[in-house]
Amino acid sequence: MCICTLIVILILPISTSQFRVNCSSPNNYPSQFIAQPVFSESDANLSQKKYVIGIEAHVQLSLPNKLFCNCTTSVIYNPLLARITDKLMNINRTTVFNDDSIDFHEYFLSNHQEFLSNHSKYNDYDNIHEKIESIPNKSICHVCTGEPGAYGRLNAYVIPMAIIAAKLLYCQNVTNEVVFHRKIYEYFDLPKQYQLSQCHIPMASNGHINVDGYGAVAIKQIHIEEDTAKRINSDNKQLDYNRSGICLLEVVTDPIDATSDQIVNVCREIQRLFKSAKLSKCEMHRGNLRFDINISSDDLNNIVEVKNLNSFERIKMAIDKVSQYGNQKIYNDKDNDNPSDKMNQLIRYAETHSPNNKIKKDVVTALWNGKDNFNVTRPKSNYFYIKDWTIYPIKLSKLIIESISQLINPSDYANTLQKLVVPFHKYPNVNPNLLSFIYKDPIIAKYFEECSCKCNPATLSTLLVQDYIRVCKANNIKPTQTKLTSEKFIQLVNLVECKKIDILQARGSIETLSLIWDGEVADIFNLRRFNLLDTHDTKLLVDEYINNSPTRLLNLVTNGHNYIRTIIYEINRMNEGIVDPKLVIDYCNKLIVNVTSGGADDVKDNVVRH
Repeated sequence: MCICTLIVILILPISTSQFRVNCSSPNNYPSQFIAQPVFSESDANLSQKKYVIGIEAHVQLSLPNKLFCNCTTSVIYNPLLARITDKLMNINRTTVFNDDSIDFHEYFLSNHQEFLSNHSKYNDYDNIHEKIESIPNKSICHVCTGEPGAYGRLNAYVIPMAIIAAKLLYCQNVTNEVVFHRKIYEYFDLPKQYQLSQCHIPMASNGHINVDGYGAVAIKQIHIEEDTAKRINSDNKQLDYNRSGICLLEVVTDPIDATSDQIVNVCREIQRLFKSAKLSKCEMHRGNLRFDINISSDDLNNIVEVKNLNSFERIKMAIDKVSQYGNQKIYNDKDNDNPSDKMNQLIRYAETHSPNNKIKKDVVTALWNGKDNFNVTRPKSNYFYIKDWTIYPIKLSKLIIESISQLINPSDYANTLQKLVVPFHKYPNVNPNLLSFIYKDPIIAKYFEECSCKCNPATLSTLLVQDYIRVCKANNIKPTQTKLTSEKFIQLVNLVECKKIDILQARGSIETLSLIWDGEVADIFNLRRFNLLDTHDTKLLVDEYINNSPTRLLNLVTNGHNYIRTIIYEINRMNEGIVDPKLVIDYCNKLIVNVTSGGADDVKDNVVRH
């Protein structure tokens, strides 16, 4: 049966670019591992198709140090709000250390105090350790690399931040015992062969988030775990340990029956929540937020887990491709010329670690390479766990959990998220792409809304996205920290709308206004002699230029727009004031209409009379 099926697949007139199949002997293949032809569906049908999908979000918490050591994280640190940070430190110094009812281990307490002492020396986390990312293995130690005999110390801020995240996601159950297990599996980026994680006792469970256009999505659990290393080259031999040991908070949802677009909206909601609450920077391109998607549908013979998706576009593409191509693409390994041997190795490995020697064939882990192929890693049954006694268990009382939970009100961030829904109907004249970009960041969105009520939103969005945000990122400053306040930005936009300056002059001045200019916005243009002439003065200059030569009006009528550009250039060159090109174009077009309103003879007469 297996051989016949394989022969049928090989003779089907389907291009190899659509999918590859195994050409080796399939005698040892389980039935669901055999590629079956799946007919292509249109993109429109895929977008409307529903799947049963579980989401695992790996959120990198904004901490200056790693989870179990003092090594600096490679991400630019973005701390909690100052108010929350102060309350955290006060609670840790008073309630925790003076209340005998709280059963913290003495070892943890001593290191907790040490972390607080070290962190209090820093004043600005936004500008430190920015260059670490470009230097492999710059911030590592024996704990990061998992050397024998090394054991870590739990970062003091992890538990409070995890409790805040639990409150943010409306989790009903927060554990009073923090225990870490070793998640053991073999992979190239994990040389120590295990990952420390809260496998059996999650930090919190039974939560939910509200997603616009879908409704409530149940959160199964959240737990703390460490990140792994990453490979430098594709040969799997050189590793960068800068990322190893960074603190991750994994958010796991219950299975969701939704379309690929709805799944993307759920992922966006998770990103916005953690970013709004300052728990993480959530910059997906830098690895601050990654998603694993568990996909199941009628087209699949098994459940496919696609790992390490770092963009919303990839999430949607991966979901649609899994269903479109079925199983045959999942087992396409570009690094292995013999897929049959690869799969047999995976099956034997699964038999080694599966309880009662039963092969768990229902879940297979795959990596999405960004195109249309997947690379198999392992059946999910390969994971198994043992308790790690080098990280001391920590007991939490209800008092400390409630005290930390009171630091955040989830409804505040829910309201923020409602504002982050892009209000296209409110700004019909604004470019939708610019508006979508603005509402990705709550700080930028708030800044835009403050300004848009007093100036033209279309001009504002152009200056904001193309120049202001670029200047802020280039100089590593927040929009609220520049010298270009919302009031000054309104003045700048109004100068453009009143034809005092043009849009190019406004764009050229934003960097100066943002970084060094303390005076009024109009003064910088007076200093540079950038004031545009009004309509009356512009007409006088155009008439003067045309009347100085008998051929200029004829050239204008004959060459049209090409000659108008010459007029603009010559007037600007000869006069200190700057003319508005739009006013010149409008006036010259009126002249052309007036001159050409009659026949050919009338045109000549009009030129002479003019």
